[in-house]
Amino acid sequence: MRAHERGVLSVRTGERLGFSEEAKAAQHQRNEVLEEFERKKRARALALPTDDKKVRLRLRDLEEPQCLFGETVGGAATARL
Repeated sequence: MRAHERGVLSVRTGERLGFSEEAKAAQHQRNEVLEEFERKKRARALALPTDDKKVRLRLRDLEEPQCLFGETVGGAATARL
């Protein structure tokens, strides 16, 4: 059972009382914030090459274009960052 499905147990009657909609919304928002934090944490941990020569060599290895049609040299480097 998930936390939002458990609710609160009444001491007097022993029955389960559900969380309010406001509490459920707050829990949902908290979970979204934590998931976004984890995504950003994983993204920061990625080691991405920023050396232009290394990037071009890797793109050649993958048989991918080194620049897009109409893209300038400065624009290509900025897009990779």
